[in-house]
Amino acid sequence: MDRERYKEKLYYSCKDALSDEWGITAPPPHRIMFELTNACNHRCIFCANRRMKREVGVMGHEVFTSIAKEAFSIGVKEAALYTTGESLLHPEIVDFVKIAKEIGFSYSYLSSNGVLLTPGISKNLLKAGLDSLRISINAGTRETYRKIHGRDEFELVVANIREYDRIRKELNSPSLLSISCVLTKHTLKDKETLEKTLNLYVDAIKWTDVRTQGGNMPHTIRKLSTKESDLRNGIKPCGLLWNGMHVDYAGNLTLCCVDFDGSMVVGNILKRGLMNCWNGPEMQEHRRLHLSSSLDPESLCYKCLKG
Repeated sequence: MDRERYKEKLYYSCKDALSDEWGITAPPPHRIMFELTNACNHRCIFCANRRMKREVGVMGHEVFTSIAKEAFSIGVKEAALYTTGESLLHPEIVDFVKIAKEIGFSYSYLSSNGVLLTPGISKNLLKAGLDSLRISINAGTRETYRKIHGRDEFELVVANIREYDRIRKELNSPSLLSISCVLTKHTLKDKETLEKTLNLYVDAIKWTDVRTQGGNMPHTIRKLSTKESDLRNGIKPCGLLWNGMHVDYAGNLTLCCVDFDGSMVVGNILKRGLMNCWNGPEMQEHRRLHLSSSLDPESLCYKCLKG
């Protein structure tokens, strides 16, 4: 994958324009996301992980392997090894990358805050076949980073990014590397600084304005937003119900990658099978509500789409 295509992929939006092909059932999507853990070692002020009430856990080896094999067998091509937590906290993260590639996924990728990206982990991830790594670094200075992330680890993460880049070049690995930055009132001024610091070491930089994370953080976002309002005119169906599967650490299929408290679960894959959950009655009803613009104003989907 070249850099330009990689940049386009980073800016892929789940809020796709309404497709005439969307119905209450759907063929297998191109990608699946695995919540290897919902634990996180940072306390970012805009992230709903810090307010999560769901029990912290990790995905078991057999759960991951079983669901990954089933997903690939029905035509899913890409595997993302992260959603609500920091996947490098999972003790088997390298093995899971290796399993994904052995199963046959054409693209396996990971997002991380980069704190645990030691030289040893970097080398092992690259040797396991990781196709892409994105580091979330939401500030351009040590002071702002501490304010946003709740940890004084800016310099450590910068050093880890540079070392990962050095190792991938040493190994002649085709693995792509990017950083993402959530822009807030505190960090808007940091864009140029962050670019100067890391532009030489990464293939792309993704800038996104701070969002409500599924309506979980409305009051915080109002205080942090770089815009006067995130309110949108009208509500379009969310593409995630058609173009991506999201699996929590217990093997449940959920609608959304920011479903921190498991309120959008449509079935357990281990008990019912992946496609039976993907096109089961619960999922069909959610798609119907999206297509008919009948979402409950108190639902996660409504709050997210409305901003």
